[in-house]
Amino acid sequence: MKFFLCIALILATYTLAAQKGQDINHTDSLGNKQGKWIVYGKDLKYSSYCKPSQIVEEGHYENNHKTGLWKEYYCSGAIKNQLMFVNGKVDGPAVMYHENGRKSEEGTWKNNRWIGHYIQYNDKGDTLLQLNFLPDGKRYGPSTHCDFDVVGKVDTINGYRTFYNAHKQITKEGKFVNGKLHEGKAYFYNEHRILERIAIYKDGKYVGDIPKDPEK
Repeated sequence: MKFFLCIALILATYTLAAQKGQDINHTDSLGNKQGKWIVYGKDLKYSSYCKPSQIVEEGHYENNHKTGLWKEYYCSGAIKNQLMFVNGKVDGPAVMYHENGRKSEEGTWKNNRWIGHYIQYNDKGDTLLQLNFLPDGKRYGPSTHCDFDVVGKVDTINGYRTFYNAHKQITKEGKFVNGKLHEGKAYFYNEHRILERIAIYKDGKYVGDIPKDPEK
């Protein structure tokens, strides 16, 4: 009797393990991917520097379409991005990462474009760029740049913007035309990060300074 009980237990354990294995990378009778999927370096058809056992991406499929949260990884194993999918398309919150684990971009992706509030960071965690997008992908409202590492060509910057230095202090704010401060203020600091002067610009020209302490 004990012998048969042992055999039954072994078979039950084997069956359970087999079922558990089928829960990952499962394809139904129609050939559609379903449920939890994990893609490894060995599964990539294109050239990859990732090790065969390295997880490249993971998430869920529903009727052969990616759905819900998907994660992609660098070959080092660090997280590369986290994207929300709806019926096979990126739709919802999206976060990209530098390989050191800090965020590089975040916002909402829909219909192959950013919508709403968008932020870009450098690999130290400093904010480089903040923009706002309408549902059609067009930018609106004020934008924020950091002039210690401006993204893109400076001469393409137009409209009302705010710039910061590496210490997150405002350096320029106002209306820009072709990358130049057209109407607004420029802030200057000494080597101790103390504000020394505020310059005023109108029609693209410097017109004077604001006293550091107007009340005195």
